[in-house]
Amino acid sequence: MLVDPLTARVVEANTAACDFYGYAPFDLVGIELWRLSGWEPEGVLEVLQRAVQSPPGPLDIRHVLVAGKGRDVELYAGPIELEEGTYLYTISDDITERLRLEHLQAEEAMRVREAEKQLRASEARFRAAFSFAGVMMLVSRLSDGLIVDVNKAFLDQTGFRREQVIGRTSKELSFFVHPEDRDRMADLLRQDGAVRDFEVPIVTREGEVNHALFSAAVTQLDGEPHVILAVVNITLRKRAEETLRTSEERFRILVEQTVDGVLLLDGNGTVVDANPALADLLGRPIDTIRGTRWMDYVDPEDLTELPLQLPPPGQGEPVEFERRLRRVDGSGVEVEVRARQFVPGLILGTAREMGSRKGAERPGARLKHRPGSG
Repeated sequence: MLVDPLTARVVEANTAACDFYGYAPFDLVGIELWRLSGWEPEGVLEVLQRAVQSPPGPLDIRHVLVAGKGRDVELYAGPIELEEGTYLYTISDDITERLRLEHLQAEEAMRVREAEKQLRASEARFRAAFSFAGVMMLVSRLSDGLIVDVNKAFLDQTGFRREQVIGRTSKELSFFVHPEDRDRMADLLRQDGAVRDFEVPIVTREGEVNHALFSAAVTQLDGEPHVILAVVNITLRKRAEETLRTSEERFRILVEQTVDGVLLLDGNGTVVDANPALADLLGRPIDTIRGTRWMDYVDPEDLTELPLQLPPPGQGEPVEFERRLRRVDGSGVEVEVRARQFVPGLILGTAREMGSRKGAERPGARLKHRPGSG
């Protein structure tokens, strides 16, 4: 277009300019330039005057078309001398699509930078958690089991040095007592993508066998499937459980073999368990005694409430008293009872038959006062 710099009116326009601005051929002539842009008239005239004196570089101007649709235009302007005077030629280059793409690229670059920032923060958190976790952790390739990283807890608990582990496999380290355990775990990982609480025996560098729980998940590192494993050493727990089982078995044998009747009551007086001697004493099968109330077997004439206060578990002496029990055939039997709290909420009692020497002593139950008791 050709523009008068004094009035900002279009003096001449070619067909391309008319098409661009949405005017019929030559209808663009006579229109002030500010009507085609988002600028104020004063701003347009100032730019045109400067262009006459010293042509500026390309200007990014938001143009408004006749159809009301805005387009971004890069405008080039320069003076031209004609017989009528000095005019400005303008060349408009539509840069709307270019700016849109640049804007999208800038947004994408911002998203990438933010994602990279979050990834770095996530990696830092993972590295801190991995390095200082109290449980053993290691990272290995899923394809061949090659170990690529281990944490301090792993080295401390297995006795290996870092250089002895990195770049080798668990099979090469003889880490598993049974090598097939590693293969079974790898199969589960390929099938399900994760393993939780997979219990296997492992071997330390010194050859000590420990029990461990493996939890693992597959993740992508550098485009290749890897396995992150957390290993909890449960050796002490297993030993404690075994000790407890042994103790319970010994206690069970002792209770079953003793000649005194033994029963375990909950806080409501319900029989939790009993031994064969008590079953013989009552003339009932053990299975029919469990779950019943202890007072159901006391002779109705001997149900006097006694203010029995059992000391806390592990403290004081057992409380001793006498009762007459009623057998299944209706006969009675005099017993001496010793009771104490076994653990909070459980009472352990023994009942020893007294025979006929107490048969004449009635009418009620007798609480035996031990020296030093209340």
